[in-house]
Parts: sequence; C-alpha cells; structure tokens
Amino acid sequence: MTTLDTAAHLAPRLTTLDTAAVERLVRPGLRWLYALVLLDLAGAGAGAGQALYTAYDLGHYADAANCLRSAGLALADPARRVGEFAACTGAYNRGQGLAMLTGAVAMPLLAGLLMVLGALVAARRARPTTVTGPAVAAVATRFASWCRVMGLDGPRGPLLVVARPGRHAQGAYTTALPWGRPRVVVPLGYSYVRQDELDLILLHELAHVRMRDITWAAATWWTGWLSVPVLLAAFGPLVLRPSLWGPRVVTAVLLAALLSAITLLLRAAVLRRRECLADRYAVIRGDCLAALRTAAGPARGRTSWFAGHLQGPARVAAAAPADMRTSSGGAVAAGSGVSWFAGGLRGRARVVAAASVDARALSGGRVVAAPVADARWEGGWIVAVAGGLWWMFALQAAQTVLTDLVGFGDVDARLVPSLALAGAALGWAATMVPLWSRTPGSAWARAAGATAGLVAGFFLQPPGTLVPIGATLAGGHLLTAVPLTAAALAGATLLTALLARAAVVGGVVSAARGRVATGAAIVGAGAALFTATDTVWTVLREHWQFDSGAVDRHMFIGYGGYWFAAWTPGLIVVACLVVALAARVPLRREIPVVLAGAVGGGAVGVVVAQLRIGQADADGAVLHLLYDRWWICALAGWGVTLVGLARHRFLPAALVAGVVAAGLAGLVQYGRDVLTGPTGHGAHNLAGFVRGPVWLLCCAVLLTLPLAAIPVLPRVRWAIAPVAVLAVALGWLAPVTGREDDLGAFLATKGLPAGWTRVPDSDSGPDTGVQPEVCARRWADDRAAEDARAAVAEETATAEEPIARLRLALTLRSYRDPAAPQAVLDETAEDLLVCPKWMADYPAADDGRIAVEAVRGSELPGGYLVRVALTFRYRGQTLRASMVLAGLVAGGDVVTASLAVPLPPDTVQWRDAETIATAAIRRVLP
Repeated sequence: MTTLDTAAHLAPRLTTLDTAAVERLVRPGLRWLYALVLLDLAGAGAGAGQALYTAYDLGHYADAANCLRSAGLALADPARRVGEFAACTGAYNRGQGLAMLTGAVAMPLLAGLLMVLGALVAARRARPTTVTGPAVAAVATRFASWCRVMGLDGPRGPLLVVARPGRHAQGAYTTALPWGRPRVVVPLGYSYVRQDELDLILLHELAHVRMRDITWAAATWWTGWLSVPVLLAAFGPLVLRPSLWGPRVVTAVLLAALLSAITLLLRAAVLRRRECLADRYAVIRGDCLAALRTAAGPARGRTSWFAGHLQGPARVAAAAPADMRTSSGGAVAAGSGVSWFAGGLRGRARVVAAASVDARALSGGRVVAAPVADARWEGGWIVAVAGGLWWMFALQAAQTVLTDLVGFGDVDARLVPSLALAGAALGWAATMVPLWSRTPGSAWARAAGATAGLVAGFFLQPPGTLVPIGATLAGGHLLTAVPLTAAALAGATLLTALLARAAVVGGVVSAARGRVATGAAIVGAGAALFTATDTVWTVLREHWQFDSGAVDRHMFIGYGGYWFAAWTPGLIVVACLVVALAARVPLRREIPVVLAGAVGGGAVGVVVAQLRIGQADADGAVLHLLYDRWWICALAGWGVTLVGLARHRFLPAALVAGVVAAGLAGLVQYGRDVLTGPTGHGAHNLAGFVRGPVWLLCCAVLLTLPLAAIPVLPRVRWAIAPVAVLAVALGWLAPVTGREDDLGAFLATKGLPAGWTRVPDSDSGPDTGVQPEVCARRWADDRAAEDARAAVAEETATAEEPIARLRLALTLRSYRDPAAPQAVLDETAEDLLVCPKWMADYPAADDGRIAVEAVRGSELPGGYLVRVALTFRYRGQTLRASMVLAGLVAGGDVVTASLAVPLPPDTVQWRDAETIATAAIRRVLP
C-alpha cells in the first residue's frame, strides 16, 4: 500500500482517534532541526572570535613572527624543530583557540539570553484583562476543555491569558520561560468569533505547547538575526585596515556572508514548518479547515524564502489532510508558488497524508501512525545536506581549536584529529538518525544529500579556520580527492539511512525498544562515518606521498589494528545486533546462510594455507598468506551480507549474519593452525583471525553498499562472493589483497629517508666473544626469547646517506601475541641495566676487539632510544663512532631502527641521529 493510499484509507477516521493516536500523527520532534540551527550559530561565533582575534591583533602576531625569524625556522625542517616552533607560536595559537571557543559558546548563550529577555517582556505584557462576561468565560471554558482532552490540564499545564484590547496583543501567541509554565495569550476580540475559529486559535497554540519547542523556537528566531551584526562586528576592522585584505580574507568574508544567508534560510524553514504543523494539528483535531481558510486569507504573492509564516492558500495546503477537499472534489488550490524552503507542497504532492503503516511483517501486523508526506522535508535531501555541511564545519573548527589549545609536540599527532572526527561523527549521527527515523523518505536521497554535505563541509573553508582541512590534505590532488572521499562516505551515509529505517521497526514493537534501537543506530552510524573518513584519508595521504601500491595495501589491511580503527568495526556490529534484537527480527532464519558462508570460506582458506605454506619461505610471503586468509573469511561474510540484503533488505540482520560467518570462518583457520603446529595456539592468534576478517568485512560493506543496494537478480548476488573468494585464492585480486613482496617494499618505500641509497642488508650473525660473561648470557637469553615469540613476519631494509655515509637499518616485526611487543621493550630496558658496557669481536680492529657503551637516550613514548658509543683501534689510531638504536610499538608490531654515524659521540650528533631514526620509525607506523 502506498503512502497516499494509506492516508486516504485512514483519513476519514482521524477525527475519532484517541488523543495518543493523534499526538503520534502530528508531533514531529523538530528539536533536531533546532540543533542544526544552533550548531550553525556556534560556528558563526567561532568564526567571529577568530576574525576579531586576527583583525585586532589580540595575539601580537608580530612577536610570534619575529621569534620564528630569529630562530631561523623559516628555512628549517619543521619536523626536526617542533619544540622550537611550538615555543614561538604556542601563546598566539592558544589565544586564537580560546577566542574561537569563547565565540562558539557565547553566541548560543546570547541567543538564549535574548530568548529569556523576550519571554520576560512578553510575560509582562501578557496580563489578564479585567473585562469579564459570557464571551470571556466561554473562551476559558473552551480552553480548559481542550487542555483536558490533550492531557495538558496538570499543574505544569498552560495558562490562558485573555489580553487587554489593543496594545498588548495583535494576535494570539504562546510564550514561556525555560522550565516555566507556558502562557497562551489570546486577544479579547477573539472571544466573539465563531467556535470553529476559536478552536483553530486555541488548538494551534496548544499544539506549540504539545510539541515542547517554545523556547527552542524563540532561540532559533534570534539565531538567524544574530549572525548579521556579528558578521559586521567581526569584519568591520577590515574597512579601517585595508592592509589586512588578502585572498584568504576575501574568501573567508564571502563564505561567512553566504553561510549567514543559509542560516536565515534554515531558520525561516524551521519556523515555517513549526507553524504548518500547528495548523495541521488544529485541522485534524478540531475539524477547522474552513476556519483555517478564513484565517489564511487570499493569495498575497510568492512566499519569501526568509519568512517564518505561510499565508494564503499555501498555508491551507500545508495543513489540509487528504480527505478535506474543496467542494468540487479537487485538491486545495495551490495559490501562489511556494519555495523549496517553505514546506508547502503543490498539486497531488501537496495533499498531506496523515498516517502510514509500518512494517506489518516485522511487527506482527501492528499498525502505528506516523507523520508522512510533507513531513518528508524534515528528513529529505536539503536537511541532509545542511546536517552534513555543518557537522563537518564543526569538525574543522573543533580540530583548529584543539590544535591551538593543545599545541604541536605535547601529544600524539593523531589524537586531536581523531577526537575531533569522533565527536563530529557522533554528533552528525545523533542529529540525523532521530530525524530520519521519525520521518519517511528515500534512503538514496538522504544518503546522497548527506554525502554532498559532508564532502562540501570537509573541503570548504568554514568560519574560524585559516585553511580548509580537506583541501590542505589533498594539496594538488583535489580533483581525485573529492570523488574518492564521496565514494567512501556514500557507504557510511547509506548505512546510516538504513539503520534509521530499521530503528523505526523497533519503535513499532514498543516505545522503549524504539529508543534503544535509535540509540544503537546513532552509535553504529557514528562509528561507520568515523571509519570511512579516517581510513580513506589515511590511505590517500600515504598514496600521494609514496605512490606505492604496497604501501596502500599494507596500510589499508593493517590499519584495523591501530588507534580508534581497532574499535569502530565492533561498535558497528554491536549496534546492528541491538537494532535487530529491538525489532524482534528472527535471526534464526540466517543460520543456514551463515553456516554455508562459514564452511565455504573456512574450507577455501584451509586449502589455500595447505597449498602455499610450504612455498612461503620468506617472512613477507608468510604475512601475505595470512592476509589472504583474512580476505577469504571477510569475503565469505560479505557474501552472506549480500544474500541477506537480497532476501529481506534488513541491513542490521544481514550485517550481523555476515560478521558471524566471517568470524566462524576465522575460527576454522585458527583450528587449522592449532592442529598443524605449536605457533597457532593462543588467544592472540584467535583474536587475529576474528579481528582481521571483521575489519575487512566492514570496509568492504561500506565501500560496496551503494552498489549492493541496487536491485539485481538474487542468483547474481549468490555468485558474487564465491567468485571473489576464488579470485583471492588464485591471486587474481593481488592488486587489492596484496603481494608477497609488499612488506619489504612497504618498509623500504615508507621508512627509508628520501635521497638515501638502498644497500644490501647485513648478514652478520650475533656478536661473538662477548665479555663479560653475564652479557653473553643475556644476549643468548634475548635471542631465545625472540625465537619463542615467533614473529609472524620480519623484514629489514637498509639505506645509506651518500654524503655523510650514515647507515640506517629499519626492521619491522609483526607478532600474533599482543604482549610480545611490550616484552621487547622490557628486555631492552633490562639490557641497559645488566650490561651498560661490554666488548665483542671486531675483525677490522687492530686487536680484533671493540668496546661498546650504551646509555638511555631521549624519551620516546611507547618505545625506546639508546645511544651507543663504539671505540676500537685501527692502524694504530683510536677511533670512535656512534650509533642510535630506536624502537616503537604499535599494536602487534615493533619497528626498530639502528643508525650508524661515522663520527665521535657527541650530544648534538646523538640528538640529530635520534631525530632521523624516530622519523623513520614513525613513517612506517599508521
């Protein structure tokens, strides 16, 4: 049954429904739209704060610039002098961050203050009249009657104020202070109108009370107009100081003016929508369509885009239910045209459907009414664009503020961008999921609008930032960055739209289940957006820097074990499971497909391992085989997900089934390793065979969901996954899944400094002739412990600097056991305590011996730095050289570097060597 057919079927019964049913029909929950407007205001405040800070030179920019020039930082490598750079610019950046934060907080507070002051003025004006009589008593009686019917007659219910004639009220309105009782103000003259006209007035105002958005609407009314004077105040100094004008300033001014206009449009659209819903409430509850036609009046020309009310036939059209036609049987006349922002509809689409039937099959046939038809605007394309745009602007502003406040070298460089992205992703999901779950609409249109808004917000320059983050990261690759980012985000936004649709089914079962499903959908959608954005930009940055397929593949496959990406797939899966359980979807029906996918993927993975394990004589080949087995399990789960979508189109259940299938296939792989050798045992190996396939499966779903959602023959979907699994097993998908030499190419390309010459790796074995004996035993114990840890892969790349003859050896070891990397760090610390000095054989020395002294170097969080001094005699002279040993842990990987410097030990030499070694290690890790 279509939406319009359902409305036509239910419309004749609307006036006889109980109060609860009517409340569900007309209460839309516009607070999420109000939140977008206030977010817009906070962004304008942040931009104003940054503009005032710059225009009035509150941070004394000249002092920071002079400090940079005196330190010679204009010509220095910033990666090697982060501390000095932060010392010069830290105070200026912190002041700028505080100015932006102050503006972002002050603007919403100012809107709230103006709202409170306006309510106080209105309350003072709204004094009861001393005029009494039958007409006034009739208004009070009618008001009390409607309050009882609507359940508003409690101690917190609204108060009726019949205003004195003339000066105190030109029309009816509702006002309230935060957490106070609303006051419905009705002019005394309305006591003498017809009863249906009085009902229209009272029900319209009580609808505002029922929607509980009086204070939100008042704040929103002020929000639109505040952006204009704030814009003028922020950029006013530019008129007096023409020297400040530049390309970036001009761009910022134009963009701020455009965003202010968008704010006014969004504000007007929300307020118009609010008034239309109140009219509809009165028409449905009180059968007041004739009174509404009288109150609306004749056509008055095109409705302004910035108007907060509709007038004339457009107002009637936005409120008339389907069964309330003109006497000739046609639709309500359209009158003048209404803009896209007005919320009024035209022609057949103008007819307001009053109810819909949700998911009979999944809810046991229960019918639940929900707002439809013209409510589609709230969950449609335009609002989706606005939500994506503003939350990505919030991401850029938050990252700028946090970077200014925290600084450059004090924390992990990934922390600030990750926190800003996580907050923006969760905020976007918390705005769009409730909005989309309360209104019907096309998932494709919502995903397209949200993707367009998110991409635009990432690449455009919002108020309060000097440069847009997306355009800065893309550099000269903007033409490829935009479509690739859109392709990655399209899957996350479509998944969000489908989760919101699925959460509605939980609301059909019960209100409590609906709230749980909506909360879970918010978490899952936020995690999906974070995963898509973070992963695509991590891989793109590495690709543009190194232009190496090996680097791309290694970063993509291994990224799921690092930082926030190690947790987001689990959040997506748990969210889908909660939504499916809240909707009471029978997951048992997925068992046959899950078992088929798990057995098929597990069997293929075992066969591939048995055929290729004997040929994997290099560490890179072993790691490549492990990755291929992960891919096989993941694609088996991906096939189960596609089949679920083809069967019932309920994404949460399909994705949970796919994850279970991938996990079971991974368990089969783990069982094979346990049965064939001692290295397969342990919870760490088991966790790897679950985490790896689940990460790849979630990425595959996000990347292919827009294509998978296109209707095709079910038999084709059944065949896609088996073909993909077979292609991985035969190596046909090597450009995506990886090659045997990827690890070595990754280490050499990404870790070794640019301009250094690749040289053969040293084949020297362990030191011999080590004295004292305690050191010899210590080194032997370290080698035995390393053998017991059984690294999955170990790869070394060596390069030499052509001028100073520095030699850097970079080694990457991957372990199954997550405790192994920390054990390596602990061993190094203990080695320094047990053997700070020793001697060993060195054939090139005159006496065949070399003296070694090691001391702890600079602090390296999550790793170690060791300074080594070497002394030996060569051709009768005593020579001294230095070396730096560095190591860093990330997930299950340990990256170590040894940098040999053919110069005597010196504090400056050691510090420079530590910088080179640390930079090489950090380039390797995500």
